[in-house]
Amino acid sequence: MSAGRVRVSFVTAVRTAADLLTGDLVTAIVKGITGASTANRVSVSIMGIPLLDFSELKAKRSFDERVKRLDDAREALVESIAAIDQLSSDAQAVKLDHARMVGELKTVTESKASAEKKLEEITRITNRDVSAFQTLAGVTNVRRERWIGFGSGVLASAFVTVGWYILQRLGYV
Repeated sequence: MSAGRVRVSFVTAVRTAADLLTGDLVTAIVKGITGASTANRVSVSIMGIPLLDFSELKAKRSFDERVKRLDDAREALVESIAAIDQLSSDAQAVKLDHARMVGELKTVTESKASAEKKLEEITRITNRDVSAFQTLAGVTNVRRERWIGFGSGVLASAFVTVGWYILQRLGYV
């Protein structure tokens, strides 16, 4: 039976130490003095004269704690709302940037299509002008004309070489 009391006393001591560590000093003192499990309705009196009423201290302390917790919660909510507002403004800025970029992309795409159309028109006109020139010059076969140009170049070179040789033999050069 004494082992049971020692065990209960040890558990009570551990709870009292835990109460002291968590800051419930008033509760720990009242538990130690009266053996009561709660300090909500405990008062200490001598010969019927109340000296301490722990219920008021506990209520006042818990009210102050609740007010502090509410203030902390309010601060956290204000910070959260500020963060949400910041994220919202950032998202709005990104949305505007996206819309601007889409507009610029559309403009560049239209400009590219216009430039390609102009290039195609110029290429078509150039090809038409070349064929018109070939028709006016009487060039029917480009390959044949190239061979004629090559052959005439070779003949001109041979003629100049022979002329130079003759002029050297005669002593004019």
